[in-house]
Amino acid sequence: MIVLSDYRFYTAMICVTCLKLGCTGTNSGTDINTNYSLDLDDTSFTDIFLGIENRLELAGSDTIVVSPWYITVVAGVIFFHDRSATPLRIIDKKTHEVIRSYGKGKGPSEFGSINGISANQYQVLVSDLGNSRYSYFDHNGEMDSMVVNSKVLAGDYLFSANDRTFLSQSTNPDFLIQLNSLYSDNEPIFLKEKIIPEGYQPAAYNRTFNSISNQFLAVTNAGIPVIDIFDNDGQKLFKIQVTSDEIQKIENPPVVPVNVQNAMRVNGVFSFLKIIRDQLYIIQPGGIINIIDINTEDPGSSRIVGRFRFILETDDQGQHHYLTMIRDLDYDGKDLYIAALRSDSIYRIAFASKVEP
Repeated sequence: MIVLSDYRFYTAMICVTCLKLGCTGTNSGTDINTNYSLDLDDTSFTDIFLGIENRLELAGSDTIVVSPWYITVVAGVIFFHDRSATPLRIIDKKTHEVIRSYGKGKGPSEFGSINGISANQYQVLVSDLGNSRYSYFDHNGEMDSMVVNSKVLAGDYLFSANDRTFLSQSTNPDFLIQLNSLYSDNEPIFLKEKIIPEGYQPAAYNRTFNSISNQFLAVTNAGIPVIDIFDNDGQKLFKIQVTSDEIQKIENPPVVPVNVQNAMRVNGVFSFLKIIRDQLYIIQPGGIINIIDINTEDPGSSRIVGRFRFILETDDQGQHHYLTMIRDLDYDGKDLYIAALRSDSIYRIAFASKVEP
């Protein structure tokens, strides 16, 4: 079955084909033994030109952008982390003015090394690996008076949070990530076992990309084009095998124990995953954004909403030069915000979608 989706950029209307996921298992429903295939090449690219009007120019006294890293958009403000400049800035969405800056340090309003920013409907969490703590902010960018020191986050990472739980790197040596309670001291749920015993290579396969919403969570291992979908209690629902020409060109060593002591290079199949408004964004190397509607109750009806590339310029020979290094993104229901490396910029793109049943 093929359905059509309407995408709108500025005043242009673009039709994008949505294809259902193919089921490669023998069971229906959400049985964990059911594998679903997702061929990204079944959907053509939509190229979007980025003009100077899309570049978000900061205003105020702290405007230097060096290494855009994390970006999270809530209410009327943008939370922005720059890895090589001011660690955390709160930016007004309308005026682009930097209304608050939080510098580097160990104080209550300072950050050592930010390794995650995630928002739920109540607050924004900023994980600080350097100081082994995470801080609460309200949706206006005001820091809460409570900054929680966390043993769980000591030497760890906040990946993303929903209204009651958050994902972090696992403290259990046999697992890769864990699901933690956000407001209580409940024992974490360990997810995603390591695929290679410790001491074997390539260890880089034991690095994950993860995201969580109030509907589901998604996990993938670096270098492996498979995405595991869990419910919010950590119960695995199904998995999706992703294919495309770009993925097939990436050569990785086999995922088996290898008796070598030096780490083998593993190329990233995905740059990262992010669930935004219960749609799964799969970002591939080369700045390709794939948007998937995930139906956890009927996975086979999950659909590819669209595939997007962003053109920075076109040379005299007619060759497009694309935005290739997307480090993070967020979508507020109206605009898509992209933190882009190499171009050292934040981009804001009018972006609206409607998926017809």
